[in-house]
Amino acid sequence: MTQPVNVLGQRFGRYLVIAKSDKRTKAMKQMVLCKCDCGTEREVVVGNLRSGLTTSCGCWKDEKTSARRKKHGFSKTTMYQRYRSMIRRCYDPLHNEFHNYGGRGIKVCSRWLESVENYIEDMGFPPFKEAQVDRMDNNDGYFKENCRWVTPQENSLNKRKKRDIA
Repeated sequence: MTQPVNVLGQRFGRYLVIAKSDKRTKAMKQMVLCKCDCGTEREVVVGNLRSGLTTSCGCWKDEKTSARRKKHGFSKTTMYQRYRSMIRRCYDPLHNEFHNYGGRGIKVCSRWLESVENYIEDMGFPPFKEAQVDRMDNNDGYFKENCRWVTPQENSLNKRKKRDIA
């Protein structure tokens, strides 16, 4: 059996060694109690820490996987839902409003189709909760120079079938 290695207080990746452990593996390998940066405490084989085989409780892998899957971080926001709805109205023939948008030739500019970040960069976030995107020229598409934030009341006045009541 080898001599115990003193690693108390040392940091290995996200692990900080906080105490010695009386436990040993079946192969009689020395173990220590470690605290991960996320707060999880685990008993870990000292050799695995020193070799770099073990660097965290698994939280780092989860964060890395999450970051890899995350494209923009807006998918659960109302801003993204509005963005997706705008695109669907113009390009999805199964959307119930397609005939009023894509069916009439209304398109979304290529810059906005590339990413929601471009859309947000050009339009900004809604200035108030009820704000809606309005196309100033109703016969033209969605692009920066033709769109603005308006109230639902203002938006309802900008329709093709607007009728004047005398």
